[in-house]
Amino acid sequence: MSATEVQLQQWMDEMQSYRLPRWEELPDIELYMDQVITLIERYLFPLVDHIDGDKNKGITSAMINNYVKLGMMPKPYKKRYERVHLAHMIVITVLKQVILIPEVKQGIYLQTIMSGNIETAYDLFCDELEGAMHLMIRRYRSDKNQADTITVDTVEIERLGLHMACVSAASKIITEKVIHFRMQEYAKHVPEPVLES
Repeated sequence: MSATEVQLQQWMDEMQSYRLPRWEELPDIELYMDQVITLIERYLFPLVDHIDGDKNKGITSAMINNYVKLGMMPKPYKKRYERVHLAHMIVITVLKQVILIPEVKQGIYLQTIMSGNIETAYDLFCDELEGAMHLMIRRYRSDKNQADTITVDTVEIERLGLHMACVSAASKIITEKVIHFRMQEYAKHVPEPVLES
């Protein structure tokens, strides 16, 4: 087994028990911007862990301010953020990796309407993302000749958009991990290629 495979297997083992905080587990207190950023990074670290120092995957105060200006989440009250803001930021940070910001905004809106409230919509997102991560890991680890039992036909139409976005996010996260681990392995043996312009 190569070093890449060992690292990937270890990461996948960790991801089997990874769990996003549900609505009731998010802090029910007002937080300042730096506290919000710290919490979001902690919650999402295994998914978007700033590979090779890439800070574009995380969240910054400028991003949060833009999300508020774009109407993607409620305005903070006296620069303090609450549970509703944390939920929005977790969803936005993950989904912006695979779909455009206007689509993320529309998706949050639609899922909230279909779910009846933001609490249920957020918890459904957590379930779908974790399920998608487990699905992608099972696909990697399973017999390559076996078809997976989860198909688009088994997903309710109300959840199909969210389901596919989460599967896309999970696929992208795993792809980035594989590339990162491969680069670590090969960097020891072969210098990184220089691309000519």
